[in-house]
Amino acid sequence: MHQRFLIAFAWIVLALMAVFIRFNNLPERPVHADEATGARILAQRLEEGSYSFDPTHFHGPLLTAAATPVARLRDESSWKELSEATIRIVPALAGSLLVLTPLLLLRWIGHTGALAGALLLATSPLLAYYSRMFIHEMLLALAVLLAMAAFFHHVKQPGRLSAFIAGLAMGLMWTAKETLVITLLAWGVALVPAAMAYWGPLWITRLRERVPSLGWLLIGVILTSLLFYTDFFRNPAGALHSIETFLVYETVAGHEKPFSYYAHLLLWPKFHAGVLWWEGVIGVMALAAVFLHGKKQASPERRSFVIFLGISTAAHFIIYSLISYKTPWLMVVPWAHACLLAGCLMLDLSLIRKPIRYAGIGGMALVAALQLHQTLQANGRFAQDSRNPYAYVPTTRDAVRLGKWLVDLDARIQPQSVEPIAVIGNGYWPLPWYLREFSSIGYWPQAGEFLKDQPLAIVLPGHFEVVEDLLHATHTALPRGLRQDTPIMVHIRNDLWETWMEAPEE
Repeated sequence: MHQRFLIAFAWIVLALMAVFIRFNNLPERPVHADEATGARILAQRLEEGSYSFDPTHFHGPLLTAAATPVARLRDESSWKELSEATIRIVPALAGSLLVLTPLLLLRWIGHTGALAGALLLATSPLLAYYSRMFIHEMLLALAVLLAMAAFFHHVKQPGRLSAFIAGLAMGLMWTAKETLVITLLAWGVALVPAAMAYWGPLWITRLRERVPSLGWLLIGVILTSLLFYTDFFRNPAGALHSIETFLVYETVAGHEKPFSYYAHLLLWPKFHAGVLWWEGVIGVMALAAVFLHGKKQASPERRSFVIFLGISTAAHFIIYSLISYKTPWLMVVPWAHACLLAGCLMLDLSLIRKPIRYAGIGGMALVAALQLHQTLQANGRFAQDSRNPYAYVPTTRDAVRLGKWLVDLDARIQPQSVEPIAVIGNGYWPLPWYLREFSSIGYWPQAGEFLKDQPLAIVLPGHFEVVEDLLHATHTALPRGLRQDTPIMVHIRNDLWETWMEAPEE
């Protein structure tokens, strides 16, 4: 009874810690460009009451579908009303639930392995940082681990219900993001070695016995994907678009990186601004877990699971590294695998001699403390600092101040107005998020003579000189920042500028 109480208490503490890490000061960080584009799709859902999937951009419908009821519960039903806290609740909740997924794998990794894996999932700076962004990755990671657990339960006790549940979870993967194909490929590579470790010479026969129930798995996948991609059957074309996206999806230029990018991001130690940024110890622990528990001496269940997890983790890393398009958040799913695998190092802890057992517990505590320190720094002081390796093309505080300043400017120059606002150039997100208070905004790829009559022009790089030549006599130019390494220039018509300068402070 005492041991069960301690285990339950540990899970409660872990859950509370995960929630605190992911929800504390959730709205504080400026909105990322990808968050703003997702929020625009969410606003369209709220305002129009419908959704149409675009197979070329923006990933699956699950993120905005899950955020819609949250926004309505918070009485936010339009683009102007949406808040940073509202759009981030769903990924923060998904990140918190991700920490509890090892509970579904107790049969294979035991309480100590599950607690260790949950601790690493909870404190990982990569996973915590991207649990606080309105992007698809955390929902995908949650669906992936749910699908993995459901699949292993089906392998253990095959049946229609277990296959159907696994299919529902895989369907959620599909509705989250098209990169599920990489996970399925990585799992496919790991399946045969894991089956051989579990069933030995009978592995082909045992797999064949489970083929008939795969029909129910497919039903679960198809049903889930149809519901979300067709907007609950209101847009039937979404069913075809959900397949088409694997052929026509377009990535954005500028994110090409070398093969070693992810290894450097996570495994190579970096010392920036007094903080050691390094999650490489998870990689060391994961390798040690494979070495210790992937041997024949381990039970077939645990050995097969560790082998499956080890091979699929490595396959994820290799596949993602071979693709030239790279962003840090693409590592969320592979790193969730790695954290779970590293937790497996604590398997069968009760069978180990006390000195080694206590040393293992102490080592795990030190690893968690190292991760927690990085997480608090990444989500706090360095949330928008380029020295934080997870702050990828962050939005500057200047962009936040710009939106507030323009609202104040517009109020103080009445009855004149800063509208209509002209934005010149491409790559302007998340600027529309910070201009939500204004209804008359035009986005132009090139400058023209029409700018001379505009009250306000916001100009992106590549157009500075042209616009300066056009407006040097009619507008006052003010430099600002939008994203890391992305300055902008704000041109205010001289009569408005003079009114602003003469207006009394309120």
